[in-house]
Amino acid sequence: MSDELIRIYTGDWYFNAGIVGFLRTICNNNFEKLSEFDNQDLYIGDNFLDFNPNILKYFKENFYKQLFLNYFNKTQYLAYINKALTHKNKDNSLNISKSKKEVDKFPFQGLWKTLDQSLESKNDFLEFYAKIESITKEQIYELIKNKDKASLEKLLGYLTNGIIGLSKIGQYINDSVDKKYKIKSKKNRFCISCQERKGKFDVSNAISNIIGFNSDNSNWIWGFDANKVKFCSVCSLIYISASVGLVFSKKGKNYNNCFYFVNHNGNINLLLKSYIQFRYQLEDIKSSFSIYPVMVKESVKFTKSTKAEKTLHNISFVEVKESGMGGQSTKGYNVYSFSMPEKLANFIDKNNQLIPKGYYKIDKSFFDIEENILKSTIEQTLGYKDIDKYIRIYISNTDGGRKFSPYKIIKYILRYINFIHGGNSMDMEKISKKGFANGKEIGNLFRSSERENQINSLVYQFLNDLKVANREKFLDKYLRVTISNGLESRFGNVEMNNKDAFLQFGYSFINGLLNTYQNEKGENNE
Repeated sequence: MSDELIRIYTGDWYFNAGIVGFLRTICNNNFEKLSEFDNQDLYIGDNFLDFNPNILKYFKENFYKQLFLNYFNKTQYLAYINKALTHKNKDNSLNISKSKKEVDKFPFQGLWKTLDQSLESKNDFLEFYAKIESITKEQIYELIKNKDKASLEKLLGYLTNGIIGLSKIGQYINDSVDKKYKIKSKKNRFCISCQERKGKFDVSNAISNIIGFNSDNSNWIWGFDANKVKFCSVCSLIYISASVGLVFSKKGKNYNNCFYFVNHNGNINLLLKSYIQFRYQLEDIKSSFSIYPVMVKESVKFTKSTKAEKTLHNISFVEVKESGMGGQSTKGYNVYSFSMPEKLANFIDKNNQLIPKGYYKIDKSFFDIEENILKSTIEQTLGYKDIDKYIRIYISNTDGGRKFSPYKIIKYILRYINFIHGGNSMDMEKISKKGFANGKEIGNLFRSSERENQINSLVYQFLNDLKVANREKFLDKYLRVTISNGLESRFGNVEMNNKDAFLQFGYSFINGLLNTYQNEKGENNE
């Protein structure tokens, strides 16, 4: 390695997030440009990164832009402007004073002034809303930067309050460029992180408040004297870069900060790829839905890309959330780790489009169907009991507290059961199709003869028999229904003599009775 280059190695999850954030900043969020760097300026190894300090020339400017793109929440700002329009006087005119305060709420103080927006009438507020809605975050950033750099730094301070401090980033960059990190005497202490360069900068919230870097924690939690332990300029720069290497979102009505990172023992390029995929997938998720399915699908991709023979090696998802009780200074941490056989990963990947989505509510509790189904898939506990549960929820919850397709749930679970048992899935699929068609035929007959109100009662009776796998009672009810309606029985010897065949037929038969599955055009499908 050339003496001109600085080398950093992968480390703890937060340092790895810093490496990702550093690379995002260097390429200004255009990751394809990383391949355009000469190896003498930037080289990405498996577990290390070499870079020439000369590439830090525009680092601060790029970093500010990535901070803004990461932490400026346009949806939140538009919500504040929209709410400002609700503040009325007694004569129903807009209360300008209260409306201005609404738009000026933290962390957007003074932004409307920086953008040269007049807010003296209702039309001004409407005009401002339309303006912000019509332009991208990048365009908003350029407007602020070109107008007033001091205002930009102040706004970034608000946006990153409780996350990082920006006062020393210039020192981190300059000391790295000037190589002031070199050990020159025995009195110099080594950096606590790399153990190679000179420790100079305090363990402080300026580097990161996300994981509690401060002098109090260094003594109380980590057990060392903060006066004796320092970071070098390079490691400080990497750690502060983690603020743009984390996937960030705001959750809930209070817009609490949430941070996510994908960490694994793959090489840096794979780490970067996981970050990019995970970030763009999270951007498409509604705030009310779980991110667990995205974690599972990213784990599946990692398994397939590393061609793991038996297990998924060391991939985890770190989630950091602000506490609703303690505010920005109080954070909760969750780590989701996945280990699955490659065979199971292949099943999830192959059936990705079949994984059911939707939700149901019980009292004030919200349940995400996709999350629950995938958790049971990963834990390999998914079974007939889950079909029973979801059907009962579906037919009992008719007041708008659920939105899901029993058809899709039953189809996925039955396919999963066939996969786990390793039986002849083709035969089982034929039995399932036969059961569904038979149930649909009877259900349609009941509807056409104005007996639809009897269907749910029948479903409950059949469910009770299936729950305990009582073939005799099920068959007795089934024959009475088919014969009394002049229909042919499709329940055969295979279903009578094989438990799985019986259950596959029975639950598919119920699914046909309900006949709830519809395509995008609203047409019934099998």
